[in-house]
Amino acid sequence: MSPPAATRKKDLFGSGFRSAANRLNQFGSELQPGDTDEFAFTLVLIEPMLWSRYAVGQGTVGVSTHVKGPQRGDLVVVTAEAALEEIVSHRLSFERAEELGLVRFYGDPVQAARLRALAATPAARQQLPAQPWTTRAD
Repeated sequence: MSPPAATRKKDLFGSGFRSAANRLNQFGSELQPGDTDEFAFTLVLIEPMLWSRYAVGQGTVGVSTHVKGPQRGDLVVVTAEAALEEIVSHRLSFERAEELGLVRFYGDPVQAARLRALAATPAARQQLPAQPWTTRAD
């Protein structure tokens, strides 16, 4: 039996934060920038209001987790923890998450198109089920 809610300690920077930060870092590590021109985007997980900034450059993606918010000119990406978990687990494509309204973009449409291209990597596409979120009778 767990203690009453009033006596439970808050997990401000505990396992929940570390788990979300790991997913945010994994998302950045799976982007394939190639020869993409430099740009930046800031992703916010709406439940904890956890902001992370991604600096995309020639062949690299730098990730800064737990930033104060977007910087001037950043594309802003809004999503939920559960959606990000499904994306990095390759159970949901980034494209499908956007189609379902689970990922939203605010800012420069050119930067949004660049991010869409980076998130739609061949390796990720190969690991996705043909039709995510489809149930079938066995």
